[in-house]
Amino acid sequence: MSPVVWSEIRRSPLRWWLPVAAALLLLLILGIDRGWVDVWSQASARAQYPVPFVGAVLAAGAAWSASRTRRRALTHQLMCMARPRWQAEVLHLGATMAYAMVCYVIGVASAITAAFVVGPPGGPWPSYLVLGFVTLIGGVAVGHLLGLFLPPFLAPIASAVTIYVCLIFTYPYPHLAFWVVSGRPQAEIDLFSLAVRSGVALSLALAAVLVASLATADVVNRQYRLAGIFAVGLVGLSVWVVATGGDLRQHRVAPDPLCSEPIPRVCVWPDHAMRLDRVAELAQRLPQSTLGVLPVPDAFYEEGLRGPAPGITMEAGKPPFELTLHDERSALAMMVWQLIPNVGDCVWEAGDAEVREAQNAREMLFAWVYSRTVNSTSEFADEPVLEAAIDDVVEQPPPSQVEWAELQVEVVTGDACG
Repeated sequence: MSPVVWSEIRRSPLRWWLPVAAALLLLLILGIDRGWVDVWSQASARAQYPVPFVGAVLAAGAAWSASRTRRRALTHQLMCMARPRWQAEVLHLGATMAYAMVCYVIGVASAITAAFVVGPPGGPWPSYLVLGFVTLIGGVAVGHLLGLFLPPFLAPIASAVTIYVCLIFTYPYPHLAFWVVSGRPQAEIDLFSLAVRSGVALSLALAAVLVASLATADVVNRQYRLAGIFAVGLVGLSVWVVATGGDLRQHRVAPDPLCSEPIPRVCVWPDHAMRLDRVAELAQRLPQSTLGVLPVPDAFYEEGLRGPAPGITMEAGKPPFELTLHDERSALAMMVWQLIPNVGDCVWEAGDAEVREAQNAREMLFAWVYSRTVNSTSEFADEPVLEAAIDDVVEQPPPSQVEWAELQVEVVTGDACG
C-alpha cells in the first residue's frame, strides 16, 4: 500500500465512525433473533439486512468526511495543487469506502459463521452478499455528494435521513428495492436487476468524484453550477434505470421436494431440510385432531412447490403453508387452514348475517383442530371468548366433539341452506 493511500486511510474521520457502525451491524444480525441460521438463503439475506441502518451511519460519516475541505478552508489550495483534483478525490472517497467495506465484511463474516456452525444444507448465496455491498457503495457515494454541497453540520444528518428513507420506503416496491428483509428460498436475486443496481452505485461514486473535481468554493461559479446539474441528472437517470430494470427478485424454479414419511407427508424446499422433522411431527397429529370430521390430504406442500407461482395453490381458497423463521406453529396454522372448508355459495347468497356466522364457524373449527394438535388453547389467550368456547368443546368426550364439529361444517358449507 502506497504512503499516500495509507495516509488517507489513517486520517479519515470514518475511523471513529467504524466502531459505532460495526456494533450496530452485529446487534442487528446476531442480537435480535437466530431463526435464520438453519437456512442458507436466510443467512445470506441476514448479512445485508442491516444495510439501511448501518448505511445511514456510514453515509453520515462520508458526508462529514467530504465536507472537511470546506471546514478547513482548503478548497482553493486543492484547486492549485500539481496533482489533478480528481486523483485526490478518488483517494478520499476510496478511503471512506474502505471503512464501509470493513464494516460490511464484519457483518458478513458473523452471519456466515453462525450458519456454518449450525450446518444447513447448501452454501451461502453470493447474490445477497453482493447486493449489500452494492447498496453500501451507493449510500456512501450519496453521503459524499451531499457533503460536497450542504453545510458541514447539516450534511451528515441529511445523508443519514436520505439513505434510510430511500431504502425503507422503496422496499415495498420490488422494482425499486435495494435490500431485502429475508431470503425465502422460493425467490432469488435477479442478476440483471443486480447488475443495474451495481451500475447505479458506480455512477453515484463517479458523480461524487467528478463533482468534487469540478467544484470550487464559489457557489455562483459556473463550473459549480454545471457540476450540480450533472449530479442531479445522473441521479435522475439512475432512478429511471432502476425503475425500468425489473423486480429485484424472481421466483425460483421449484426443485424436487424433500418429503417426510408416513402419510400425511410434509414436502418442503430442500433448503428447509433442518426444519422438516419438527413440522412433520405436528402434521402427523392432524388425523387424530380432526376426529375424522375434516379430511386430511396425503401431503402438504410448501409454497412454490406446486402451482403456477408462489402464493397460488392448486385448490382455490386454500393457502399453502410456509415456514417462517423457527415458528413451526405458524406452518401448522397454515396446514390447519387447508383443512377448513370454504364458505358455501348458498351462504354468500343468504346475506351478511349468515356469512358472518359461517366465518365465525370457520374460526371455531380452526381453533378446535389447532388446539387439539398442540394440546393447548393458550394460543388464543388474546381472544378470551374464543378460548373459553374452545375449552368447553375440547373438554367434552370425542363423540360430542364430533357432533359439534359436524354442525360447524354444515354452517360453513351451507348444507342446511335448503
